[in-house]
Formats: sequence, C-alpha cells, structure tokens
Amino acid sequence: MGLLRWHRRNEPVDYFRGIYFQFVDNVAGCVTTRFDQPGFNIYKKAEQLILDAFHGDFTESIFPTEFGEVTQHFAGDLDSAKLKIQMQMLSMSPSVVDASIVSVNQVIKKLTSLGSGMPMFTEVAKLIRLCVTIPVSSASA
Repeated sequence: MGLLRWHRRNEPVDYFRGIYFQFVDNVAGCVTTRFDQPGFNIYKKAEQLILDAFHGDFTESIFPTEFGEVTQHFAGDLDSAKLKIQMQMLSMSPSVVDASIVSVNQVIKKLTSLGSGMPMFTEVAKLIRLCVTIPVSSASA
C-alpha cells in the first residue's frame, strides 16, 4: 500500500474505487494470459483463413505463412493439397463469397445452404470442425 496507506479516504466510494480498479487489472491480466498463447494463435489463423476464403481473399500470398502454419499444425487431420484447392474454389465462387460474414457460425450456415454442393468441401468442413471444438479440447479447470 505504501503511500496509499497515508491517504485519507473520506468516502467509501474512494476506498472501493481502488479495490475495483485492482480487480479489473487482475481480470485483464488473467484473460490476456489465457488467450495469448502460441496454441491459441494457430486457431485464430485457421479461423482467419476460413473467413478469408468466404470473403474472396484467399490468395497465393498467404500460402507460405498462415496456410502453411495451420496445415503443418493439423498435418494428421487435414490434407493440405485438398484444403488449398477447396479454399480457392470457395474464394472464387460468387454464390459463396460474402463480405458480411464475420464468424465461423455464419460460415457454417452459408456452407449448409449449399445443399448438394457441401460434400465437395470435406477438408474445409474438417478445418471448421477443428475451429469450433477448440474451446472444448483446451478447456481447463
């Protein structure tokens, strides 16, 4: 407490204000620590790849970086060659590209609206499934 010990608090509001701000700082630190982890960054990149494809922004410039990191991380789960082709197909399809899509849930709705075209995008569906299940698979008490 240092110098604060000598500060006279005239009102309970002054006392509780200090406690409140200390609490907010602690919560912000815990949230930052929880989500600022290398493993979580892979899932953020995977989600961004999916959104880029549905925005029509899936370009060659992201292959060596984000795409490479994501497919390397999920090497046992995804076929990177098929995923690349499927993401390019989605990115060039006028019926799929929609700049208003901002979440994976909206992507899922868009994919299911394709009906019979949905089975063509098996690797994209796997990547979406991996993104959606991250909170379950990394939850800790």
